[in-house]
Amino acid sequence: MTARAKTGALAATLAAATLVIAACGTDEPGGGTVPSGSISDDRTPAKPEVSVNVEPESTKPSPPMTLPATTDPPTTPPSDPGAGVPNMDDAARDAIRDLAGRIGADPSTITVVADERVTWRDGSIGCPKPGMAYTQALVPGRRLILASSGQTYAYHAGRAGALTYCATPDPGGPLPSGPGTDT
Repeated sequence: MTARAKTGALAATLAAATLVIAACGTDEPGGGTVPSGSISDDRTPAKPEVSVNVEPESTKPSPPMTLPATTDPPTTPPSDPGAGVPNMDDAARDAIRDLAGRIGADPSTITVVADERVTWRDGSIGCPKPGMAYTQALVPGRRLILASSGQTYAYHAGRAGALTYCATPDPGGPLPSGPGTDT
């Protein structure tokens, strides 16, 4: 093979590799990350009829948390969803507000069914969209399951990403967590 042919073959190989790597990227500025504590919208219309299997997949399940109940109806709606729920972080409060807006409910009627650290099977973080390609690597993350009026709703996140509404969670769910799992 001549030097000119080798150079042409090398250029073609580099161009192909560049295209393959670029296909794994994202069009979003900042690499597709959203600041922690905010909710990103997957542009999927809300489907209130979606139900999620919420059986604990961990050997150490966390007890369900609920918003505080009162015997007398409040005169004004609470300004802080999740007030009184232990260890509720801003991202979970944002998810509650987001869900309330999606389904037209008062945030005080939304309960936290599960909030757990999980390992997602791939880059779809348990919420694959048809026609999309995802990294085929384990992704540590979080799954938040909320409930309102008998329906459950899922919010998923990757390692440091924002909780994102997932209208159609992957039925396989995350990998089971257990002792020795660093998630």
